[in-house]
Amino acid sequence: MTVSNSVEIELKLALPPQQAEAFLKRMARRRSSPVQQDLITRYFDTPDFALSAQGVALRVRRAGRRWLQMLKTEGERRGGLSQRAEYEMAITRGTPDWKRFPAEALALVPDALRVHLVPVFETRFRRTAWLLKGRGGAQIEVALDVGEVRAGKWSQPICEIELELKAGQPDALFALAQGWAQQLDCVPLDVSKAERGVRLARGEGAAPVKSAPLTLDSAMSVEDGFAAIYQACLAQFQANLPGVLCPLMERLSIRLSPQAGEHPEGHKGANVMPNRLTTSSTCIRRGWRCGGYVRRCGCIAGYACCRTN
Repeated sequence: MTVSNSVEIELKLALPPQQAEAFLKRMARRRSSPVQQDLITRYFDTPDFALSAQGVALRVRRAGRRWLQMLKTEGERRGGLSQRAEYEMAITRGTPDWKRFPAEALALVPDALRVHLVPVFETRFRRTAWLLKGRGGAQIEVALDVGEVRAGKWSQPICEIELELKAGQPDALFALAQGWAQQLDCVPLDVSKAERGVRLARGEGAAPVKSAPLTLDSAMSVEDGFAAIYQACLAQFQANLPGVLCPLMERLSIRLSPQAGEHPEGHKGANVMPNRLTTSSTCIRRGWRCGGYVRRCGCIAGYACCRTN
């Protein structure tokens, strides 16, 4: 039995569906030959989604004549870059085979949950993948996924670029993505296919996400303080991104959940991020003039006011 047990390092980008063909043409200019697969993936959970609530995704994927099962953890996500543990292995049919998972994977799904697991949604998409060499000799698998996620009679389109680091440093992923961003409207995306499927199956739309409380230590350097503020702003922007992208999805001839339409509060949550970042940048410049340390930082109305001594 071959078991793949690793920490996946991946950068996910949302791409407007109408730009998928332009991305394919751009990649055709590279020397790497693409590999295409039509993938059907079933996700399993309890009827009340207890597994996803624990930050675990269980899926069974059909790739050609092969079946693969995988357990993934939520891991750490920041700026579209995710690092998470995954356990993948071949199986003989389209239902989970618990005997093939290693002990550390089985510990993620208690016996009390396993007996209640059922298929809750599925994804169907065509994956076009390339193996590229990036900055510093990094090996990167680039995949364009175009298709849909389905839950009952509802569906939403999928159009994503995934950059998985096979060898090298994570900054090579961003260097590659930045080149595409100059020509295409691709942006980092933290929301996984599994999360989108759960929302669709639960009948939930892209609810607006407000800023989370941020604590800045008085001993922080200006650089560390700015990095913390920037990451908080970016996290809120990306969390509201699905609500911003929904109008693009609705232009496709794919049936969407009635809750999946444009959410004005989602736009507001995404639009407020540049204002917060501008205010924070002004405060950081003041902090630099005051000796290089953020000695006191008061956050009012979501970073609307920030003071340094």
